Amino acid sequence: MTDRLIFGVDIGGSKVVAIVATVGEEILVTGMSTYYYAASEHDNNQMVSAGVVADINKVSEHVLHCLHEAKEMADCSYGSVVMNVSGSHVRNLYSIQEYNLNGESFNYDFMNKIIDDAKYQEIPNGFEILDYEVQEYLVNNDFYAKNPVDLACDEVVSHINLFVAKSINLKNLKKLLEKKSHCNVAKIVPSAILSASAVLTYEEKKSGTCVIDIGASTTDVVVYENGYVRELFVLPIGGAAIINDVRTSMKVSREVAEELVYNFGKCGVSLSSTEKVKTLNHRGDYIELSLKRLNDVISHRVRDILLILKEQLVKDGVYDIIESGFVLTGGVALLNGIDKFTAEQFDAQARIGTPIYDGEFEEILQSPRYATAVGLVKLSQEFFDDDVLNSDSGVEFKLVVNKIKNIFKNI
Repeated sequence: MTDRLIFGVDIGGSKVVAIVATVGEEILVTGMSTYYYAASEHDNNQMVSAGVVADINKVSEHVLHCLHEAKEMADCSYGSVVMNVSGSHVRNLYSIQEYNLNGESFNYDFMNKIIDDAKYQEIPNGFEILDYEVQEYLVNNDFYAKNPVDLACDEVVSHINLFVAKSINLKNLKKLLEKKSHCNVAKIVPSAILSASAVLTYEEKKSGTCVIDIGASTTDVVVYENGYVRELFVLPIGGAAIINDVRTSMKVSREVAEELVYNFGKCGVSLSSTEKVKTLNHRGDYIELSLKRLNDVISHRVRDILLILKEQLVKDGVYDIIESGFVLTGGVALLNGIDKFTAEQFDAQARIGTPIYDGEFEEILQSPRYATAVGLVKLSQEFFDDDVLNSDSGVEFKLVVNKIKNIFKNI
């Protein structure tokens, strides 16, 4: 497989990451750059609000700066860019359709018709399809087949998963990059799918796993089962809510609250009421604060997020297929004890999702904070790898393989 040059851009609620990599049989990251929003910008959602770009000029400035730094580090020219998209407007829709073949053989022309029918199904007004995943076919109401080509069939029920997002938000994502640089956006992918690509094993995707990416302003959720995406949604709440709760409850500045959460905070850990932490307040004075109170505030907010998430999974009928448990990633996954706390809340297995990457910059990229960024290049490798595309990865057939390769033809 010929190596390709990939530029990835991760626009999150607290930071922008640009990453350059060559993708082939292996992934080689050759350049990267990160910009963390200033506290004043973050507090007022001036940059990115609940996953949606709120100030296109400021975000564009930081994205282009990061891209330039990563390009200079990698010593290469600009190319096409793969980007993430988040926000509560990102979701999946199932297209389930019945067809009568009257004993005729299922062929690629018929598959093409099924995919076209699915793409033209009614989707919410103002939304557009980012991509789709061909899933199982129910044949003759007897069995499920991943590849029914050449099978004689009376009836076929197709299952195709559509990934959709608001058109106006996608337009702004492209605009902040394309209008102010020489780059073009080759692909936009939901953040949850990117993070899952970075932290999940193949067996976890097969056995039923839920990835929970808790970032600064959103919680991106994806459920895999039998190798396919079964559920995708985004909650408009994340780590910023935890920090804000600590700030208001303990009467400290945002900067101090963030330090308390990530340096001293614990999630669901029993502490004595006498344990204290000493820190500087915003006036430069040393203050003593209760670690038990800090833990209680953090645990309460994390419990709320997990409860809302569970209600959505139950409502959509996918909670019971999560047999392999939960994988936590994103910046909030760095909270001490959050994996055990999550396991207790769901009465299931839970672990921290660290990006599966071994190479240049691994000391930085092997952190839950960079799951989406690593996913940008990991997923690109899957797009180009015929062996993966022809396996049980959810993208089965030559027609879909060609579609994906055409999307990336300019990279």
